[in-house]
Amino acid sequence: MQLIVGAIPPAPQATWNGCVERWNDQARPGSRIYGCRVADDYPVFRVDGRADPALFATDVVHPAPGACRG
Repeated sequence: MQLIVGAIPPAPQATWNGCVERWNDQARPGSRIYGCRVADDYPVFRVDGRADPALFATDVVHPAPGACRG
């Protein structure tokens, strides 16, 4: 069994994005230490270095349907 740690995605114009970035920056290397994999969807929600509101539902926190295509 493999533990997968999910990165927290950004939210458009959210005051907590700095905290989210710090959390993700620590979770990525920390998870490798413990042999976990990281599902890093943070970059998927950013366009030109900013969270893209078009990728979010009307609450601007949760992904819009179809936002994570790959």
